[in-house]
Amino acid sequence: MKLLTNAAKERSIVVVLGSALQTALASDIHRAAEREGLETVTQSLNNGTPIDKQNESSEGALYLAAKKGHGNVVKVYPR
Repeated sequence: MKLLTNAAKERSIVVVLGSALQTALASDIHRAAEREGLETVTQSLNNGTPIDKQNESSEGALYLAAKKGHGNVVKVYPR
């Protein structure tokens, strides 16, 4: 059994929390894109949410916005 040092434990916690935060942000951007939440999508992108992150159905937020006809949301995505 390998014991982790305190520094290694702290790094592991940061990685796990960082992954959970990215997942939560991605979920928010998907919901917002689907519901035409322009402000939330813009804020999520400005906060570093990956634009290519997919939801549990393998759909990206940009795809969801386009599918729903939310052109104003599609326009905020970088080209």
